[in-house]
Amino acid sequence: MAVDVAPEHGSLMGPSARVALVTCAGFPDLWEDDHPLRDALRERGVVVDAVRWDDPAADWSVYDLTVIRSPWDYMNHHERFLSWARSVPRLANPADIVEWNTDKRYLSELAAAGIPIIPTEFVGPDAVGSRAAGPASLGSIAGDSAAVGSGAAGSGALGSGALGSGALGSGALGSGALGSGALGSGALGSGALGSGALGSGALGSGALGSGALGSGALGSGALGSGAAWTPPAAGEWVVKPTVSAGSRDTARYLMPEQSGAAAAHVRRLTGSGRTAMIQPYLSAVDTAGETAVLCTPDADGELTFSHGIRKGPMLTARGDVPVDMNDEQITPRTPSEAELDLAARVLEFVPGGAKRLLYARVDLIPGPDGAPMLIELELTEPSLFLLHAPGAASRLADAILSRI
Repeated sequence: MAVDVAPEHGSLMGPSARVALVTCAGFPDLWEDDHPLRDALRERGVVVDAVRWDDPAADWSVYDLTVIRSPWDYMNHHERFLSWARSVPRLANPADIVEWNTDKRYLSELAAAGIPIIPTEFVGPDAVGSRAAGPASLGSIAGDSAAVGSGAAGSGALGSGALGSGALGSGALGSGALGSGALGSGALGSGALGSGALGSGALGSGALGSGALGSGALGSGALGSGAAWTPPAAGEWVVKPTVSAGSRDTARYLMPEQSGAAAAHVRRLTGSGRTAMIQPYLSAVDTAGETAVLCTPDADGELTFSHGIRKGPMLTARGDVPVDMNDEQITPRTPSEAELDLAARVLEFVPGGAKRLLYARVDLIPGPDGAPMLIELELTEPSLFLLHAPGAASRLADAILSRI
């Protein structure tokens, strides 16, 4: 059932404004990091309900906007969750974004488009032969240059014409668009992610949508068989499912000592019908940590930099050891100009354009040369770390009101 957290004081907008913040049974009154958003909406006179995504009694049609926040059991019911998302009339972020973003094979699309990602091998349950995403030259960072292969989703996967040189022109989000000045004050420039630069036509639903590199292009037929997967010869590697959240079913292994355990982990995932992904464990996780670049819309609806945080290491032990997300080490961080530039480049490739988004989180890590690399683009249910960024909840609440 919905948990009514309506305002106790006078309404600023009238009685009809109603927003659902989507959660799960584990957090019936929302994850604590979303309390500032709930409270900011209440202060603006909005009726806010915390609603489980799988609540059979929920009537999503009564909400002016439904905002996905902490439905962190969806990975156990992925197809059902996608069906739910498609059924919600006014959902943020939109259902097609949810479908694209909840399976981390989207990283192959971004790699094929030239985004530097952690080299990733995807291993599926049914097919023979494997495909890796990410530059082959980085295979050596974990001691096995062949492990991540040279088939970064195929140099022709997005063909020279699919994202032709003019489709996102070099100036659409040029090196200065997210420079220290453009983002220092909290802006991305009025046109940095404008509807024209990345409008519905520039990267329309077909450009990177379900057709361009959809479930068929990188589906189970393009993936290796879990039973036939061979662990890398050396180095430290991370194994996890492509549909996951909160480091669930994720583990770090040292090769060759833990090769058997790593292979067993991959077989468990693929044996249950899931796709596994294998990535080198980067030493920068333990030193620099991850940088999360958080973006929300500005007054004009353009997705702009809001705040940044540093995440410390989660996989502190080797082997298949459960990870408690309550142990996350989170501190505020000002992203570097290079990190902001890469975040802007990543957001250029959001299907349909970044202006459709209510929020985005771009997780980055320094590569072997110190330049940032993409870990994940979080567009579905990321922690937004509102408790660590004064003013961020108010900015997001204002963005929500602008869409009602």
